[in-house]
Amino acid sequence: MHDGQNLFDAATATYGVEWGMAQTMDRLIADGAIEPAIVVGIDNTADRIAEYTPCCDPKHGGGKLDAYERFILDTVKPYVDRTLRTEAGREHTAIMGSSLGGIASVDIAQRHPDVFSMAASLSGSFWWNGRSMVSRVTPVTPVTPIPPIPPAAPRVPVRIYLDAGTDNDGLDDTIAMRDALLSAGYRPGADLYFHTMEGGAHNEKSWAARVHLPLLWFFGARGPQPEPR
Repeated sequence: MHDGQNLFDAATATYGVEWGMAQTMDRLIADGAIEPAIVVGIDNTADRIAEYTPCCDPKHGGGKLDAYERFILDTVKPYVDRTLRTEAGREHTAIMGSSLGGIASVDIAQRHPDVFSMAASLSGSFWWNGRSMVSRVTPVTPVTPIPPIPPAAPRVPVRIYLDAGTDNDGLDDTIAMRDALLSAGYRPGADLYFHTMEGGAHNEKSWAARVHLPLLWFFGARGPQPEPR
């Protein structure tokens, strides 16, 4: 998970509100709702916007996601697998984040389905660079003879969780990404899970209130959980 400072401790969280990941994981595991899992929080840096984004938004720049991706693949994950009692295979490995961390998660997993079988984007910033990530998703049957913007992102064997709130949280952009994935052959409830949080805003409090949804879907002890209505 990205933005590690915000996950476990309000004292280190950017706005003084944490996700409550320890309490959520403890509750879900104790209830037998999910299999025991390890959450690795990767702290962000002062270069967060650039490190979490592909190139390049006209206003915000960005473009260091490739380097951040290599840090995760070459440094973080090997260290975790050496040090902790992990199930190292792709079928046990998810990547998750919010806002820019949401689009980073989806992008990295789509490019590395050999490492990640699950990706979650909470309030993902799919507005980035004129919805370029949405445009790169390859439809099963193109509606025009014009090819997608390269490099295209075809359907890959990764289960993707998307959500957004109704309170100025980029819901329309997330819906556009959902629809693009559906057009590429993703199947609701099988490899695509979409959730709208009524009243949800772009903040840690809202993400903490619904982070259990991707956890249940990815690691549910009774198998994948149904999508909420």
